[in-house]
This record gives sequence, C-alpha cells and structure tokens, in this order.
Amino acid sequence: MSAYNVKAHRGNTPGFTDHAISILNANNVTIDGVECGIVRFARSSGKPININYCNDVVVSNLTTYNGNLAIQASKRINVNGVDICNRFMGYTNATSGVYLVDLFQCDDVVVSNLTHGRNGTIINNHPYNGLLTLSNSSNVKFRNCGTAATPLLNGTWAINAYGMQRLTNGGGNNNTLKIQQIYADCVVADHCTMVNSDKNVVIENVHVANPYQKNTQAVLSRAISNLNCTIKNLSGHQSTTGASSVYGTHWTNWFNPGGYGELAICCNEPTVESISQVTVVSGSARWNSSGGVILPNVGDQVIWETPDWIRGTTFRDFAASMTGGTIGNYTLTYAINTGSGYGAFKSLTSANLAAEVIPAAGFKLKVSILTAIANTNPITFLRLYTVNDPVVNAANPYPLDTNTVTFTGLPTGCDAVVLSAGTSTILDQKDALAGTTYSYTFSGAQTIDVGFIKPGHVPFYIRNLALTTTDSTIPVSLTPDRNYQ
Repeated sequence: MSAYNVKAHRGNTPGFTDHAISILNANNVTIDGVECGIVRFARSSGKPININYCNDVVVSNLTTYNGNLAIQASKRINVNGVDICNRFMGYTNATSGVYLVDLFQCDDVVVSNLTHGRNGTIINNHPYNGLLTLSNSSNVKFRNCGTAATPLLNGTWAINAYGMQRLTNGGGNNNTLKIQQIYADCVVADHCTMVNSDKNVVIENVHVANPYQKNTQAVLSRAISNLNCTIKNLSGHQSTTGASSVYGTHWTNWFNPGGYGELAICCNEPTVESISQVTVVSGSARWNSSGGVILPNVGDQVIWETPDWIRGTTFRDFAASMTGGTIGNYTLTYAINTGSGYGAFKSLTSANLAAEVIPAAGFKLKVSILTAIANTNPITFLRLYTVNDPVVNAANPYPLDTNTVTFTGLPTGCDAVVLSAGTSTILDQKDALAGTTYSYTFSGAQTIDVGFIKPGHVPFYIRNLALTTTDSTIPVSLTPDRNYQ
C-alpha cells in the first residue's frame, strides 16, 4: 500500500489505538510526503502515524505534529527524512516527552535524516526525549542527522530543563546497532543511553556539544553500559568508573572541541564476539563483574588489540594513565600497524607514541600489560592521550557500510595476512588464530591477496580475490607439508 501527499490530523485526545494514521499487517508500504498529527495537547498514547506488523516499509518526507512515528513488529524498514514539530503552539517542554522515531521488535532498519521544527526553521520545537528509541530490535542503522557545519539545534530556551535529552535510547534486548555521523548542537543528559542487554553496538563520528559545557574543553563523561560496544570518534571522554556487568567492550576513541582526545582500553571481560581483541599471553588473568581485570602475579600478561583501523587520531606527548591499578606495577608496551604490518613491541611512553607517523588511513594497535610487581588491584581503564581533530574527523568519517568475507576450515594457530592485490601493502593481519575461521571486514568493492601460513603446512594464497559489497564465506584447506621438519 502507498500514501502520497496526505494530510491527516486527529482532533480529540486519542486513546491507545486512536492514531491519525494506522497501517497494520501490510507488505510493500510506501509513505511519502505525508503530514500527520494529534491536535490536542497534552498527548496520550495515540500517534500521528503507527505502523504495525508490516514488511518492506519505506518512509520519506514525513512531517509529524504533536507526536512521533511508531513502528512495531516490522521488518525491512527504510526511514529517510522525518521532521517533528513537538507542539502546535509554544516551545517544547517536559510534559509527555517523545522520541521522534520509536521502534519495537523491528529488524533490518535504516533510520536517517531526522530533523525537527520544520527542518530547523521553528526553534525550540524539538522532541524532548530524543531522536530514536528502540527495544527488542536488531540490525538497526541510525545515521546522517545534521552535519558538522550545521548541527541539529536541540533547544535554546531553558536548555537545562527543556533541551533534548539524548540522541538515542536503547531500551534493552537490541542486537547489532550502528549509530553513525550524527551532529547535534547540544543534548542535556547523554549521547546514547543503553543497558547491558543491548549488544553489538558501533558508534562512529558522533559529535554533540553539551549545553552546560558548550565551547569548552570539558564535555560529556560517558559510561558504557552495553555489551560488545566499539566507539570511534565520539565527543566526550570515558568515565573513570568501571561499569558493572558489562562485557566485550574494550576500545573507545573520544575527542573534545579543542581537538584533544583519548584512546581508552576498557578492561571488561571478553565475550565470544570480542575474544579476538584480548589475548592472555601468560599467567592467569581474572576478570570481575565491575569492568576490571586482575593480573596478580609477576609475568601475567594480556595483549589488547583494536578490532578496526583508528582514523583521524594521532598521539600526543602526554603520559598514559591507568584507572584502578597502579601503572608502576606493570610493564606497558605497544606494537603499531600503519599499513605495513605490526612492528616490534616498544615501550609505551608518551615520547614513543608521539613520534609515530600516522598515515591518513589510520593505524591498528596492540597494547601489552605485563605484571612487574605482584598485586591484586583490578585495572579498569588504560588511557592513551591523543590529538583528535573534530574538523578532520567530520571531513573523513568512517564508512557507513562495511562487509565481511569469512574464511573457514583453517587449522588452529594459523597466521592470516590480507594485502592490496599485487602489492606488499598490508590491509590486515592476524597471528596465531585461536579458532578455525578468519574474517576480514572491508568497505566498498576491492581486490585483495590473502594468505594463510602455519608451520607444518604449505602456505596457501588466494590471489586477486574480488570482493563485492555483500558478505561472503570461502572455505580454505591447507595441505600438510610432508617435507617440514
């Protein structure tokens, strides 16, 4: 079904199912150029537009008044261009606040280009709660709201009381969420609120100025509450308090308006999804449920590795800091990959880090924590201080979409290397794989050489492998080398 250039408003105080537009149990739904709303204030549970039990939904150029877009129990949804006027009369206040888009039990969703106040022409008419809330949903991409030059203006009147509270709210039981390229002038409470039943979250190039701290070096302090979270170029800084019952979140990359930032290792216990980022080299690492790792004995060693290339970031000559443990109890070293594979481990000093020449493509990093003095204090965070220019980040953002090729059937302990086809330029490498699979994540179609090496086996190479913009799986079989001694 389709609705084009429709205006639909409901005048009474609506009940639970009294929506201005309601679409139920439909396939191939297209909404374009629609205006809809609830006339009476304060709001009850009726929505300007409610979509339930639908598949293959496209929403564009939608304007809502005094209410939001609600989608439930639906699949394959593309929302591109929704504007809300929170009130017919007056400014936004805290009475019956809403999120602009509300998802519940949805799968395979893209939400982009959200605005408010007739695309910013009517000030202080933003949704009070935030832009997007979701629960029990999976495979959701939320992206492209505002720009670095013209961020969303989320309230100028009584900001501390009525400014927009946050960008995104995870209500629990969400799986696989990307929040990408969101630029806002301010939020009151937080960028993104999540709970520990939300997992596999990536936050990339999200820049928010806090109203209390606008145009200052200090910005939002963020505690990460969700599982398997990776943060790449987010305004603010990592909280100094370890999070309770949070697992699989290990790397966060932050910046502030002044261009300084921090690359933080969160010492949470690894999960099945994040185990490739954490290697226990020796001894017995013990994790607690409060975001800390305990390396009690001399010689205990853990290596943390970034899962992705870090872009828009260089190191400054400022000593690393540790939270929870005493940094002097450990020997800290690092190895860096700037495009030619990992080099030898070096002492993790500010001078060594600041001397690293970082190419535009970025770097990957391994950091080793080795116990030198026996102790029982849990390490919660290790911070490396950076130069992280928000202007550079906005001009060179992380790609919105990536794909993965997975190689299966490998012998345990195999080394893997990915090269740009016909060159010696290393795109990715892994030493001593713990399992029998290797996955390479990439952006856009490209051609690669990939090799697998293990002592006792004949090296195996695939040359000129053409990767497309779809995920794929390739079985691999290494042949035992009968001449190996």
